Amino acid sequence: MIVSAIVAKDQNNLIGIGQEMPWHLPKDFSYFKETTTGHPIIMGRKTFESIGCRPLPNRPHVIVTTDYTLSYKSDNVVTVSSVEDAILIAKSFEHADTSEVFICGGGQIYAYALNHNLIDKIYATEIHTKIKVDEWDQDKCIYFPQFGNDAWDLTSIKTYDADEKNKYNMTFMVFERNY
Repeated sequence: MIVSAIVAKDQNNLIGIGQEMPWHLPKDFSYFKETTTGHPIIMGRKTFESIGCRPLPNRPHVIVTTDYTLSYKSDNVVTVSSVEDAILIAKSFEHADTSEVFICGGGQIYAYALNHNLIDKIYATEIHTKIKVDEWDQDKCIYFPQFGNDAWDLTSIKTYDADEKNKYNMTFMVFERNY
Protein backbone atom coordinates (compact mmCIF):
# COMPACT_ATOMS: atom_id res chain seq x y z
CA MET A 1 0.00 0.00 0.00
CA ILE A 2 1.23 3.49 -0.89
CA VAL A 3 0.71 6.29 1.63
CA SER A 4 0.42 9.58 -0.22
CA ALA A 5 -0.01 13.19 0.80
CA ILE A 6 -2.10 15.48 -1.39
CA VAL A 7 -1.85 19.23 -0.92
CA ALA A 8 -2.40 22.57 -2.62
CA LYS A 9 0.02 25.27 -1.49
CA ASP A 10 1.19 28.69 -2.55
CA GLN A 11 4.83 29.55 -3.25
CA ASN A 12 5.39 30.15 0.49
CA ASN A 13 3.92 26.69 1.32
CA LEU A 14 0.76 28.33 2.75
CA ILE A 15 -2.14 25.85 2.74
CA GLY A 16 -4.68 27.60 4.92
CA ILE A 17 -5.59 30.53 7.12
CA GLY A 18 -7.49 29.29 10.13
CA GLN A 19 -9.93 26.73 8.78
CA GLU A 20 -10.19 28.38 5.36
CA MET A 21 -8.38 27.81 2.09
CA PRO A 22 -7.02 31.13 0.82
CA TRP A 23 -8.19 30.45 -2.76
CA HIS A 24 -11.01 28.85 -4.71
CA LEU A 25 -9.63 26.88 -7.65
CA PRO A 26 -12.09 24.48 -9.31
CA LYS A 27 -9.29 22.90 -11.38
CA ASP A 28 -7.46 21.88 -8.21
CA PHE A 29 -10.69 20.63 -6.59
CA SER A 30 -11.28 18.49 -9.69
CA TYR A 31 -7.71 17.13 -9.52
CA PHE A 32 -8.18 16.28 -5.84
CA LYS A 33 -11.46 14.49 -6.57
CA GLU A 34 -10.03 12.52 -9.53
CA THR A 35 -6.96 11.49 -7.54
CA THR A 36 -8.62 10.47 -4.26
CA THR A 37 -12.02 9.05 -5.26
CA GLY A 38 -12.33 5.41 -4.29
CA HIS A 39 -9.38 5.56 -1.89
CA PRO A 40 -9.38 6.06 1.89
CA ILE A 41 -8.47 9.57 3.01
CA ILE A 42 -6.87 10.62 6.29
CA MET A 43 -7.18 14.08 7.81
CA GLY A 44 -7.07 15.87 11.12
CA ARG A 45 -10.16 16.96 13.01
CA LYS A 46 -9.75 20.64 12.11
CA THR A 47 -9.48 19.83 8.41
CA PHE A 48 -12.62 17.68 8.62
CA GLU A 49 -14.42 20.52 10.43
CA SER A 50 -13.29 22.95 7.72
CA ILE A 51 -15.29 20.94 5.16
CA GLY A 52 -18.36 21.01 7.40
CA CYS A 53 -17.86 17.53 8.93
CA ARG A 54 -19.44 16.11 5.78
CA PRO A 55 -17.65 13.13 4.29
CA LEU A 56 -16.60 13.54 0.67
CA PRO A 57 -18.39 11.06 -1.59
CA ASN A 58 -16.87 7.67 -2.44
CA ARG A 59 -13.97 7.94 0.00
CA PRO A 60 -13.81 6.39 3.48
CA HIS A 61 -12.53 8.97 5.97
CA VAL A 62 -10.17 8.42 8.89
CA ILE A 63 -10.05 11.43 11.21
CA VAL A 64 -7.08 11.89 13.54
CA THR A 65 -8.01 13.58 16.81
CA THR A 66 -6.83 13.72 20.39
CA ASP A 67 -10.44 14.01 21.59
CA TYR A 68 -11.20 10.40 22.52
CA THR A 69 -14.91 11.17 23.01
CA LEU A 70 -15.36 12.51 19.48
CA SER A 71 -17.47 10.45 17.12
CA TYR A 72 -19.10 11.40 13.83
CA LYS A 73 -22.43 9.94 12.88
CA SER A 74 -21.47 8.47 9.53
CA ASP A 75 -20.68 4.96 8.41
CA ASN A 76 -17.97 6.43 6.21
CA VAL A 77 -16.02 8.16 9.03
CA VAL A 78 -13.76 6.59 11.67
CA THR A 79 -11.82 8.47 14.35
CA VAL A 80 -8.39 7.44 15.67
CA SER A 81 -5.77 9.04 17.89
CA SER A 82 -2.63 8.71 15.74
CA VAL A 83 -1.50 8.91 12.14
CA GLU A 84 -0.09 5.38 12.39
CA ASP A 85 -3.50 4.07 13.53
CA ALA A 86 -5.15 6.00 10.69
CA ILE A 87 -2.92 4.24 8.15
CA LEU A 88 -3.67 0.82 9.67
CA ILE A 89 -7.42 1.47 9.64
CA ALA A 90 -7.26 2.83 6.07
CA LYS A 91 -5.70 -0.46 4.94
CA SER A 92 -8.69 -2.39 6.30
CA PHE A 93 -11.58 -0.77 4.38
CA GLU A 94 -13.26 -3.53 2.39
CA HIS A 95 -15.14 -1.39 -0.13
CA ALA A 96 -12.29 0.92 -1.12
CA ASP A 97 -9.16 0.78 -3.22
CA THR A 98 -6.59 0.44 -0.46
CA SER A 99 -3.62 0.23 -2.83
CA GLU A 100 -3.13 3.93 -2.01
CA VAL A 101 -4.37 6.06 0.89
CA PHE A 102 -4.23 9.84 0.98
CA ILE A 103 -3.28 12.17 3.80
CA CYS A 104 -5.24 15.36 3.13
CA GLY A 105 -4.18 17.67 5.96
CA GLY A 106 -3.85 19.65 7.97
CA GLY A 107 -0.47 21.08 8.72
CA GLN A 108 0.20 19.08 11.88
CA ILE A 109 -0.77 15.79 10.23
CA TYR A 110 1.43 16.50 7.18
CA ALA A 111 4.38 17.48 9.39
CA TYR A 112 4.06 14.41 11.59
CA ALA A 113 3.76 12.03 8.63
CA LEU A 114 6.74 13.57 6.81
CA ASN A 115 8.92 13.72 9.94
CA HIS A 116 8.20 10.05 10.68
CA ASN A 117 8.78 8.89 7.08
CA LEU A 118 5.20 7.64 6.71
CA ILE A 119 4.67 9.15 3.25
CA ASP A 120 5.75 7.43 0.03
CA LYS A 121 4.36 9.91 -2.49
CA ILE A 122 3.38 13.60 -2.54
CA TYR A 123 0.82 15.11 -4.91
CA ALA A 124 1.57 18.84 -4.65
CA THR A 125 -0.36 21.55 -6.44
CA GLU A 126 1.83 24.64 -6.51
CA ILE A 127 -0.35 27.74 -6.73
CA HIS A 128 1.68 30.38 -8.59
CA THR A 129 1.23 33.18 -6.08
CA LYS A 130 2.27 34.29 -2.63
CA ILE A 131 -0.92 34.98 -0.71
CA LYS A 132 -0.76 38.25 1.20
CA VAL A 133 -1.78 37.66 4.81
CA ASP A 134 -2.99 40.46 7.06
CA GLU A 135 -0.87 40.91 10.18
CA TRP A 136 -3.77 39.90 12.46
CA ASP A 137 -4.10 36.59 10.56
CA GLN A 138 -0.40 35.64 10.73
CA ASP A 139 -0.90 33.38 13.74
CA LYS A 140 -3.69 31.51 11.90
CA CYS A 141 -1.51 30.55 8.91
CA ILE A 142 -0.99 26.86 8.22
CA TYR A 143 1.94 25.72 6.10
CA PHE A 144 2.96 22.54 4.35
CA PRO A 145 6.37 21.50 5.73
CA GLN A 146 9.51 21.73 3.64
CA PHE A 147 10.67 18.37 2.36
CA GLY A 148 14.18 17.73 1.14
CA ASN A 149 14.54 17.26 -2.60
CA ASP A 150 17.36 14.75 -2.09
CA ALA A 151 14.87 12.17 -0.71
CA TRP A 152 12.26 12.71 -3.42
CA ASP A 153 12.11 12.28 -7.20
CA LEU A 154 9.79 14.46 -9.27
CA THR A 155 7.91 11.90 -11.40
CA SER A 156 5.16 14.01 -12.95
CA ILE A 157 4.60 17.68 -13.69
CA LYS A 158 1.70 19.41 -15.46
CA THR A 159 1.04 23.13 -15.67
CA TYR A 160 -2.39 24.72 -15.84
CA ASP A 161 -2.90 28.36 -16.83
CA ALA A 162 -5.30 30.64 -14.99
CA ASP A 163 -8.70 31.18 -16.59
CA GLU A 164 -12.04 32.78 -15.78
CA LYS A 165 -12.73 30.18 -13.04
CA ASN A 166 -9.18 29.73 -11.71
CA LYS A 167 -7.47 32.95 -10.65
CA TYR A 168 -3.92 31.56 -10.54
CA ASN A 169 -1.62 29.44 -12.67
CA MET A 170 -0.96 26.04 -11.07
CA THR A 171 1.55 23.26 -11.40
CA PHE A 172 0.51 19.73 -10.49
CA MET A 173 3.57 17.78 -9.32
CA VAL A 174 4.03 14.23 -8.08
CA PHE A 175 7.05 13.32 -5.97
CA GLU A 176 8.03 9.79 -5.00
CA ARG A 177 10.35 8.90 -2.14
CA ASN A 178 13.61 7.51 -3.56
CA TYR A 179 14.48 5.09 -0.77
